[in-house]
Amino acid sequence: MKKNSKGFMLIDTLIVSITVSAILIYLYFQFANVNDSYNKAFKYNNVERLYAGADIKENILYNGKDSIYSTINSNSFVDLSDCPATYYNNTDYCNMLYSSLDIKKVLITKSNLNDLKTLMSQAANVNNYDETLRDLIKKSPDTSDGYQLFMEFNNGEAAVVWIKEA
Repeated sequence: MKKNSKGFMLIDTLIVSITVSAILIYLYFQFANVNDSYNKAFKYNNVERLYAGADIKENILYNGKDSIYSTINSNSFVDLSDCPATYYNNTDYCNMLYSSLDIKKVLITKSNLNDLKTLMSQAANVNNYDETLRDLIKKSPDTSDGYQLFMEFNNGEAAVVWIKEA
């Protein structure tokens, strides 16, 4: 009597192909997560943007840090995006610096970020700030001393620079 083994080969092939397909799907999603993390890593605090932040920090320290610091002590943060004349002696230089560094928004805040995080999550303010900046603020830790300078750039990147109190 001759045995028919064609059915076994079909089941074996199906099991192997399903296993290989499951492994490939798993690897695809793992690679997609790694790729997403890689892309996000270049959106936040890359070297070029940290140097831009150092330039803005020096401009703040040179121009009007006392008036900015006094405003921060009464509010949770100060928006320096439009180079307000109340904080800058030379607004033309500030505008030129922001445009050359491709800066869209600049916020400076004191150690506790709870107020700023709450403000960023409110529906009325969500459209004022890009998702990249909101994510950076959410992920940033509170500092015990000093100030944090958050910057949003026109290309969708964001950076934070710490300013220690003098």
